[in-house]
Amino acid sequence: MMGGIGMDTEEYRITKILNNNVVLALQHGKEKIIFSRGIGFKGHVGSTIGNDMTIEKIFSLDDKENSNRFNELIERVDGSIVGLCEEVIYMIDKELGEELDEKIHIALTDHIAFTLMRLKENNEITNPFLIETQTLYKKEFEVAKKVISVLEKRTGIDIPDGEVGFIALHIHSARNKGKLSNTIKCAFITSSIAELIEDEFRIHIDRDSLDYARFIIHVQFAIKR
Repeated sequence: MMGGIGMDTEEYRITKILNNNVVLALQHGKEKIIFSRGIGFKGHVGSTIGNDMTIEKIFSLDDKENSNRFNELIERVDGSIVGLCEEVIYMIDKELGEELDEKIHIALTDHIAFTLMRLKENNEITNPFLIETQTLYKKEFEVAKKVISVLEKRTGIDIPDGEVGFIALHIHSARNKGKLSNTIKCAFITSSIAELIEDEFRIHIDRDSLDYARFIIHVQFAIKR
């Protein structure tokens, strides 16, 4: 959830510095994720954010369970990775210009951290629903490509194309206040139907064709009815 900007800044007390531009803070017992250029360099844990600090963005974790899960996450994930993930969430927020479900701070951060760890260990990552995701969630897919570009630039790790699809699913879920499982389920059903048709009629469906794109959209409409 988005909070106010530049209001009652003296009430924000820093609890953790993630990087030079992102800190965690408390206000009236509520967890806040605060973005301001140089805030992590100028502040320290326990200090309050003064009125001289220009705050660019505040995300709030208002749900107690989400706040607890986020705190569990930052205990096991390197702070610099959490800070990077928060920066890309801020970028997603600006790209879409709409409020995102606060669960994205947990789900997407956890996903990106795990992905980077797997890639560092040279584990292969594949996405069986890449074409379906690109067709169903075009806007999210385009934003996800920008996220991947930032992650590669900041970490120096080559990230496979399949990850664009996974991040797009997280973005779609956050836009629609739904569970990620429902978003994945739609892509899975679409892919499964295509495979069933191929097996039944002994044909090959070109996943890159315009006909398949139309088919995906029709299936999505049928699922939502």
